[in-house]
Amino acid sequence: MLLRPGTGRADTIDQAMSFTGEITASCVINVMTSGQLGVSADHLKMSSKEIGGVSGVAEITTNITGSQIQIVNPSAFTVAPSGADTGSLFSTEYTLTGVTMGTMADGAVATTLLPGVTAMTLNVEAARSDTLYPVGNYTLSPTVRCITP
Repeated sequence: MLLRPGTGRADTIDQAMSFTGEITASCVINVMTSGQLGVSADHLKMSSKEIGGVSGVAEITTNITGSQIQIVNPSAFTVAPSGADTGSLFSTEYTLTGVTMGTMADGAVATTLLPGVTAMTLNVEAARSDTLYPVGNYTLSPTVRCITP
């Protein structure tokens, strides 16, 4: 059978095609600059805030409201002469700039982040009350922790 233009019947068939995806909560920590310990004049304290010390810098990116940042303070030196940990108290503090701003005098206390990029300037300290730190090489390694809900 021959059909002439305009006399045939056209069928239209529609079928939806689905695309799925998922965005998961994330928090990414990039250490931009490691710090340096300076030594106090009395050799009872080593800190990134002492002369010759340098703060560490990290960049934190999160995509969810409610993520928190905190520091797990070191409990000992990673590298140190024998006996250096004895009587040492370790502490951290940080400053945040970017989408989240603030200062935390006790780095172990969590701060809630806004979604986006936040820069952290981290300072660390090891202090003794009455015994000089021995001569040698030292490394402190606090942990930057991001907690996502």
